[in-house]
Amino acid sequence: MSYAELQTGFRTIALLRESMAVLDWYAAVLMPEAAAERRGQQVATLESVAYEKLEAMAEIIDSTADCPDDAWNRANLHEMRRQVTAILLIPKDLQVRLTEAKTTCEMAWRSAREQNNFALVEQELGNLVSLSREALTAQAEGLG
Repeated sequence: MSYAELQTGFRTIALLRESMAVLDWYAAVLMPEAAAERRGQQVATLESVAYEKLEAMAEIIDSTADCPDDAWNRANLHEMRRQVTAILLIPKDLQVRLTEAKTTCEMAWRSAREQNNFALVEQELGNLVSLSREALTAQAEGLG
């Protein structure tokens, strides 16, 4: 695979992540409660697709021999490797569960805030924190 193809793959991953960010914003600002489960599934699906694309990029990133030899492109290739390493240390199923938990927690937070009863978000927040710790532990162990 050429360096240009690698750049295109990472551009696609960036667009998927930007789309997830828009959906997260929508969930936080406008989304009706009845749409929460479906929105969580949509974001989790995008996360899964981005992860798979990143796995494909990881398989070929070190074989990209035609990277232009200038500081910008060397730094770009270095950042691609860094992202691949950091993200793929977290198992795909954990990434997906974490993504779904964020949406669930967001909706529980809304209810808790409206009712001024933050015990309503305790379980979902605990699950989100637990999954976040698990993801960070996987990264820390992988990075040594």
